[in-house]
Amino acid sequence: MDSTPSSPSFPQWPDSPRQPFPAPWEPAPPARPGALPPGYAPPPAYSPWPSSTPPPGYAPPTLPFARPPRRRRNGVFWLATGLFLIPVVMCSVLVAAATITQPQLLARDLPIFSVRVTGAVYGENAAQREAGREVASPLAGATVACGGASAVTDASGRYSLSLLRGRDYTCSASAPQYASMTVSVNPRFNGSYTLDFGSPLSTSAACAPAPSGQRCGALALQPGSISGVVLNSATQQPVNSATIICWDNSLAARSSLSDPARYNTVASATGQYLLNDAPVGSYLCVAAQSETPQPVIVRPGAITTLDFSVCPSHCRGVSYHGGDVMHTFTGYVIFWTPPGARLDPNGSDARFRSLVAQYLKDVGGTPFYGLMSQYWDTTGPVRDIARLGGTYVDTRPYPHAGTVSDPLDNSDVYNEIERVSASQRWPVAPGVGFALITAYGIQTCATYEGHRSCSFPLSNDSGFCAYHSSTSYSNPDSTASYLPYMLIADVPGCDYLPTFDLAPAPYGAPLADAVINSLSHEQFEMVTDPAGDGWYDDSDYSEIGDKCESSFGYPASDGSTVQLANGHGYALQREWSAAAGACSYG
Repeated sequence: MDSTPSSPSFPQWPDSPRQPFPAPWEPAPPARPGALPPGYAPPPAYSPWPSSTPPPGYAPPTLPFARPPRRRRNGVFWLATGLFLIPVVMCSVLVAAATITQPQLLARDLPIFSVRVTGAVYGENAAQREAGREVASPLAGATVACGGASAVTDASGRYSLSLLRGRDYTCSASAPQYASMTVSVNPRFNGSYTLDFGSPLSTSAACAPAPSGQRCGALALQPGSISGVVLNSATQQPVNSATIICWDNSLAARSSLSDPARYNTVASATGQYLLNDAPVGSYLCVAAQSETPQPVIVRPGAITTLDFSVCPSHCRGVSYHGGDVMHTFTGYVIFWTPPGARLDPNGSDARFRSLVAQYLKDVGGTPFYGLMSQYWDTTGPVRDIARLGGTYVDTRPYPHAGTVSDPLDNSDVYNEIERVSASQRWPVAPGVGFALITAYGIQTCATYEGHRSCSFPLSNDSGFCAYHSSTSYSNPDSTASYLPYMLIADVPGCDYLPTFDLAPAPYGAPLADAVINSLSHEQFEMVTDPAGDGWYDDSDYSEIGDKCESSFGYPASDGSTVQLANGHGYALQREWSAAAGACSYG
């Protein structure tokens, strides 16, 4: 049967022309994996829109639960990851816990989290305080604590500790026998912070900013206490409700023109007392108005015992009557010598004036003048401070002849002092006294409360060589209500001293020596009884100079009985010492 062979089948690719098989004698080239037939062109990309650009606002749809393909991890990977994360997590937990509970350990062991705080601690120096100087000393063994961190100072007072960055702290410095000090510290993110407590030159307690930190005052010494009992010296029974007064008696107070600090308390019915919170240092204390002050030293944080044995009345010769004393003395001297009048007819007036001025410069700061520290008023004791304020020579004529029949009066003396002090602008103030010395042979009288006395003998007394008094004073520029003054009479009968029988007159000027002795007598009485209500003997109204006016020590070869400052000796009487119950040179 004849048959017609069918047309051979050719492979087709979409949209591609039919290609016949190659001739048997032309083998087909091997096909490459993934290769397209020659001449193949891909169909255009499908787009549901007429153009290839989607319409505005179109967002392609999101297939639900679509997620990127994940690679499977094997067990080794997870083990390594766990071994890495566990210590990191543990460290984070430990750091957080340490930050809350033990921040100082974190600051110490991890410097990257810490701020280094350094500085020094100084403390008030008792010896320097006694001398009145604000000089502090470095404190060894002091403790500085900030939060839970603390450090102890070395021998030079320095310390160092670490705090966490960015935190606020309350820091304190403390040491034995010193009051502690507290300050707020804000180191923030500084690399270092300086916190000093005091410096060698200051004890100021205030805190102030300093470069990269703060500087506060030095630590103050803890105050102490004084305790004891007040007894009647005659019966040894307690003195009920006695007032105890203590004054600062440090070197600084003794050399100051200001009033000393005062502390007081009252004893119980059994005579017991306790004076608390007394700053460290030296004190003078009294327990009755007639009592001599007793010295005592208060030590830091300690109780010092001081008992009083109080004399019931006038046991020591003079007693206190509630008035003023002159705590310091500044003397101004007027030499009233009209033309033709002389201070020393047989010598040099200039030498006379020079010796008087020299005495007033020499007497202060000596044991002789210092014996008056046992006399006091409620403001404080007399201090060993006496000096010359100035001198003036007045040639104005006397208002009277200055004879026995026509003497100067105490009103003439006062008017002259008031006139000269005003013209010379001398102050009238507490602690200031005025002295008027007349020419040789000028007689003077004074009348007080109906009693008249003169520099020459009257029928009712033997006269005087000097006197002191006071008068009321009112001036807007003055801080004093009265003016204390003295008159020194340079007359025959007052130009003799008992020492002249045993030795020559010091400096070869008997008139000047006699006047200086009278001046010293009145000066001591003016200081202890300036207004007539200070210290004197109730039995005869004698003051501390009156009780010893005839008591002189045996003179040295130069005629002096007492050595004062600058190596200068003077022929002077003794003065009454209530503490010794006798006349004394100090």
